[in-house]
Amino acid sequence: MQESDSVAWLQMPQGVMLRLRACQAVVISHFYKYLGIKMPSRNDAESKVRSWGFGHVFTWTDGPNAHYPPHRHNGLTTHLILNGELTITYPEDQKPRKETFGPGARLDVDAKRLHEVWMGEGGCTYVVGE
Repeated sequence: MQESDSVAWLQMPQGVMLRLRACQAVVISHFYKYLGIKMPSRNDAESKVRSWGFGHVFTWTDGPNAHYPPHRHNGLTTHLILNGELTITYPEDQKPRKETFGPGARLDVDAKRLHEVWMGEGGCTYVVGE
């Protein structure tokens, strides 16, 4: 994925998924919160991630300002944000930049792609699919 092609998936009510640029997903997720639209339950979110073809699925919570230094995973991973914010960068990109994802956003990280992650001031809860 090239820098200009950064995409996020935002889960809307009734299971509709919108394909957006990452910055659009953050803006829309703030409207969710403002309008009082609730995110899916943990079980529903985990079921959704399983439906995308991931065999190992779990929910994880990181505390405020948690940081994961640059690292890689052997396989494709997905992250469905339930609460809080997650910021990611890809240090090996030609022009690395930080992108922030909020509730409802789906973030996929390709296998073996070097990435670095920070959680927001309120921490972050997300469903991981591997």
